[in-house]
Amino acid sequence: MALGATSAWGWGCEGHQMIALMTRSQLTPAASAAVDKLLKDNPISAELSRFCKDRPTDILADLSTWADDARKAENTGAWHYVDIPMSLRQIPASGTSVDQWCHEEGKPDSGCVTSAIHDQLAVLKDLTKSGSDRARALRYVVHFMEDLHQPLHDSDNNDQGGNCTTIHYLKDEKPANLHGIWDYRILQTEMARRKLTQGAFVAEIEAEFAPNRAKWAKEKFDPATWAWEGHLLAVKYTYGLLKPAIPVAEPGPAANCDAERTKVAALNIAIGDEYINQSLPAIREQLAHSAARLANLLNATL
Repeated sequence: MALGATSAWGWGCEGHQMIALMTRSQLTPAASAAVDKLLKDNPISAELSRFCKDRPTDILADLSTWADDARKAENTGAWHYVDIPMSLRQIPASGTSVDQWCHEEGKPDSGCVTSAIHDQLAVLKDLTKSGSDRARALRYVVHFMEDLHQPLHDSDNNDQGGNCTTIHYLKDEKPANLHGIWDYRILQTEMARRKLTQGAFVAEIEAEFAPNRAKWAKEKFDPATWAWEGHLLAVKYTYGLLKPAIPVAEPGPAANCDAERTKVAALNIAIGDEYINQSLPAIREQLAHSAARLANLLNATL
């Protein structure tokens, strides 16, 4: 998956920030204080250009998008996703491992979102590491735990995770790519239609999924299984609700984006209210579930 464009940023500004705000409300006082101290004592470079301009005052929410801002400078693009092929429609009998899609051939350290979470978590836990290293690891853990729950960061139809899949969105004159639609367009549309502020949307999702918290708090830390969950949501909703359906591609060499856009454009697919309304429940749950899992992890670590 090519993740250079802003349209490829998992959940966009709104989604990342809202997950972080929901995470904050579920942190223990000790974990919350530890997060603040680590991030405030080890600030990011003032020279780094921040893409998200409406930045929240909560430092955890603000820095939840840092990994996208620093991706090019730190050469960590591959850490944001894992390309499970769309041709796999169910979890294999062999188990939930995603290792075969995690390391680029010839580049053993290339990694993917699941390996990055494990690697950066190890740094965060290591009290012999410097504060700056642990703060950097914390920023990565937060962001990648959020990315992991965006279905198109767990899936690929030989189209760079939907980045090469160009589709008509509502009444927009210019087609949008499917990845961007799931990153932020659907969320922005819902918030605008209902005139919801970020805070109001967060409160609404928290109230909706409050009954799930006790069950979610007992979950085992398992990024590979969570990647499969996201992948199966992409199968069912992200691609599965498109009409007409896009043919499922067999895994192969990296897609030629121009050719893929031309192929999909010929299908004249349009995303309208029905698609949005059917997708939103899954999106809302992924946001809430991501926050709960991230809170569980930080509570256990800090």
